[in-house]
Amino acid sequence: MRKNIIMTALVILVVAVSSFYTAIMFGYFNVKDIEVNGIIKLNKGELLKASGIAKGGNIFLYDLSEIEKALQGNPYVKNVKAKREFPDKLTIDVMERMELFCIPYMGSYVIIDEEGNVLRVENDINNLDRPILSGIEMENFKIGNKIKLGKKDVMPKLLELLNTCSGSNILENISEIGIDKKGDIRLYTMTGVVVLLGDAQKLDYKIPLLRAILIDLYKKNINYGVIDMRYNGYPVYKQTLDGE
Repeated sequence: MRKNIIMTALVILVVAVSSFYTAIMFGYFNVKDIEVNGIIKLNKGELLKASGIAKGGNIFLYDLSEIEKALQGNPYVKNVKAKREFPDKLTIDVMERMELFCIPYMGSYVIIDEEGNVLRVENDINNLDRPILSGIEMENFKIGNKIKLGKKDVMPKLLELLNTCSGSNILENISEIGIDKKGDIRLYTMTGVVVLLGDAQKLDYKIPLLRAILIDLYKKNINYGVIDMRYNGYPVYKQTLDGE
């Protein structure tokens, strides 16, 4: 009885191995589809080239951890997960870093993400769609690493401000962020309105309120003036900076 069981198991094993070998030989496990999810700025073709994967290769021959490691070398890739979907599909899920602001540097612009990492350097100001930071000196930088500013205490405040603006959907309306010697912050909108934020306290309250004010000014066709949010209480709108 035991001998029969062993023989049956061997037959099943031989059939399974033969079937698997046949499937490989006839390309059943060759990659026919590669899906890349989550990309916005990144290019699928460039990512696939960096990963080393291509249609037609055997799905078992790709090391998923090596694919992820290769893609993590791109400064725009925050997180990445590669997986097999049998019999013939590879899926790559990407979480991109978001461009948040840029800093002028030697005639170019250094693009920074939501965590303060350097994403790239842009030479043409016309290709910028994020606010420019002024009033701050920048130390040497390396793409993929965190930026170092002359005022070390400014970065946490700046990232909080810009991430709050992004969450309130007004980041696209800001053209410049100015920081003076005291650390007080001004925002300059695309339409020409100046926003005085002071030391940028209570941003969770101020930024949604600012959004409502900007919408109101837009509806009234007002594209100039100053919104003073430096003090406690409701913001003050005035036509000019005179008397500041």
